[in-house]
Amino acid sequence: MKHLFLYIVFTLFSISSGLAQKSGGFKLPPTPFNFKVNLPALFLRNISLQGEFAVHKNLSVCLGGRMMLPYSLNQALGQGANDIENLFITGYAITPEIRFYPGKKQKHPAPHGFYFAPYFRYSNFNISASLPLAPDPNIGFPGSKLDLALTYSGWAGGIMMGSQWVIDHFTIDWWIMGLHFGQGTFAGSTTSADFINYPGINQELKTQIDNALSGLPFDIQSAVSVVNNTANVRVTGLPFGGVRAGLCIGFAF
Repeated sequence: MKHLFLYIVFTLFSISSGLAQKSGGFKLPPTPFNFKVNLPALFLRNISLQGEFAVHKNLSVCLGGRMMLPYSLNQALGQGANDIENLFITGYAITPEIRFYPGKKQKHPAPHGFYFAPYFRYSNFNISASLPLAPDPNIGFPGSKLDLALTYSGWAGGIMMGSQWVIDHFTIDWWIMGLHFGQGTFAGSTTSADFINYPGINQELKTQIDNALSGLPFDIQSAVSVVNNTANVRVTGLPFGGVRAGLCIGFAF
């Protein structure tokens, strides 16, 4: 996936060089650079920023970053999270992007107008939670809580279409719709003295995790281990994707 994106980047830059030579060179527009914020993302506790620079009258390059502020999932999930305490999620994403603005672009060169944008995204989500363990009289286990640290991350490639208006030193960028898909990795760990004091928990926990993973309808690879006082799980080959949309405002200069 990463190699494919680099190939796309190289191909598009080669096209832009050819266009520049064919058109006798490219003169930068008065405001080739813009920096903007995605407004709808703010309502979802996400700070999403993007910078864009025109390298040709039909082409620009972008780099975006998004940070999700810590958010409690207990209230969002309602009764579905009754057995899980202190369930919080946070995360970030980095998105390099290349935009192609079709047309002759004599009057309004990039970064103004309708565009198609292939992009590549790396995302990382961190989840923390406290999970109660039920008592097990067979091994004399009185019950306790596990503090979980979970991570879901992945790479994805996609394409988006949108339209941007650059008015003097102000820009409005409408991300109409984008789709991306790739592969992700899930990792989790927890530490508890009960894994040592009650060895029977180790195998029971490992069995439960293996059974849960075996029911997934994906071609995955998983590794589960419970060693001493630490339990670890790692799952690769999970699907990783999403939808991209937004309305950005910012400054052009």
